[in-house]
Amino acid sequence: MACQKFIKRTEDMDIQGVVDEFVYNEVMHKLMATALVNRFNCSPQKAIIFVKNTPEILKEFPVLWEAGEILQAMNIKVISGPFFPEYFALMQEHHLLITDAVPVAAMN
Repeated sequence: MACQKFIKRTEDMDIQGVVDEFVYNEVMHKLMATALVNRFNCSPQKAIIFVKNTPEILKEFPVLWEAGEILQAMNIKVISGPFFPEYFALMQEHHLLITDAVPVAAMN
């Protein structure tokens, strides 16, 4: 629920969201995998292998590019940087996966 409020406030330009590039990477990766899994009725692993072997297939998924445009249009600042020492410590201390630790390190 809190996440939905944050997204709504960001969309309404009440606040500026902040994410790191890793989050965008994960969002686009999950959207791509989901689109391929749904279209070809296969596992996510097979979908990724398929797109690596046949990258031109992505032209058939305009929803991916539309999603990217929506993300760009939102009031979200993208930050980047070397977060390695911080995310590694967070992974160890809180038993986080890298996909969870990198955004937390970036926000810190």
